[in-house]
Amino acid sequence: MDDRSKLSDFSIDARIGSGSFGIVYKVTRKIDNLVYAMKEIDLQGLGRREQDECIKETQILASLGSDYIIKFYDSFLEKGKLYIVTEYADNGNLHDFLKRQRSRLPEALVWRLLSQMTLALHHMHSRNILHRDIKSLNVFLDKGMNVKIGDLGIAKVLTAHTNMAHTQVGTPYYLSPELCEDRPYNSKSDVWALGVVAYEMCMFRHPFTAENPGALLLKILRGNYTPVDAGFFSAPLRDIIHRCLTQNPDRRPDTQAILNNPVLRRKAEQAGIKIQIQSSVPPTAPVRVVGKLAGRRGGVGI
Repeated sequence: MDDRSKLSDFSIDARIGSGSFGIVYKVTRKIDNLVYAMKEIDLQGLGRREQDECIKETQILASLGSDYIIKFYDSFLEKGKLYIVTEYADNGNLHDFLKRQRSRLPEALVWRLLSQMTLALHHMHSRNILHRDIKSLNVFLDKGMNVKIGDLGIAKVLTAHTNMAHTQVGTPYYLSPELCEDRPYNSKSDVWALGVVAYEMCMFRHPFTAENPGALLLKILRGNYTPVDAGFFSAPLRDIIHRCLTQNPDRRPDTQAILNNPVLRRKAEQAGIKIQIQSSVPPTAPVRVVGKLAGRRGGVGI
């Protein structure tokens, strides 16, 4: 008897967005009415390289176990399409949340979200995994307003022999200077993007903006941006953001250094967030792109 999940096990409630390579739906599993997010990827419309990227996303998602990363529940192939079933985030993504705000975010909330995003990235980096597309659209929020990092479609696993990546990927507003110059990069590029998202939470705009991609890259490379509002946000928060946006990646902090910041640790503790520094571990073995969802609990987006 085939015990794998299949499309008919779910009812599609709504289209909630699009991730790398595919469309994301909110779905309900018929047998128990549990809610999930499901990414649908038409493999037949993709080249071999893109198909491999999609398979890799399921492998990476399945290997991670952070409270602040979208949980992977299942994946299956049906009629030439790959379906990835994950946790559903009730409060959508951070980008849309910020657009709905009528006034500045309370600093305590910025610290809370920043702490959780840093913990998620540290969990990935300690496993030699780069996200490579950190942006507010890929930061999801659950019912309790906790961070859930998602869309790992272009994440990369660095092997023991490769500690730098070379392929230029990402979203222009969040590109680090080393990516703009097409230089090799590592986890510090994710930290740069984290700084852009933190700036966005404070100022409701990106630190670097321009009318065309070329002008945007020049601004990022020059590193000149309007500082975070000192009249509304504290010096320690502004300092962390400024450090994340350090031009030279060798001088930019890694996630461990950010998590060791005494003010961030105190703010996280006040918010009930436990800071655990993880030592690096080798990437886990690949998983098959099949599985059984039975007995697994979940509730939003890739």
